[in-house]
Amino acid sequence: MIGFLNQYWVEIVLGAIVLGFIAYVSYLIYNKRMDKVKEWLLYAVLEAEKFFGSGTGKIKLRYVYDKFVHRYPVLKIFISFERFSSMVDVALKELEELIKSK
Repeated sequence: MIGFLNQYWVEIVLGAIVLGFIAYVSYLIYNKRMDKVKEWLLYAVLEAEKFFGSGTGKIKLRYVYDKFVHRYPVLKIFISFERFSSMVDVALKELEELIKSK
């Protein structure tokens, strides 16, 4: 084992650097994508509020989730319904703050 490490240490270090770079770029892409999702989510929540009105929270959540799955089918794999629900709560609070400020 020590002989293997001595012989291939340069390749191991370079491989680790390349994997780290790929992970970092993936992280940046994911964050950029999530920023777009959050902007879209604000719009979708506003649309659901207009369409369904008050007192229909679960129906609005399901409506927005179905639109999300249709628009971002790959992200559905990575974002659970529970996490999505908390994202909607954040969007609702942001929407309330926007309405109060205007």
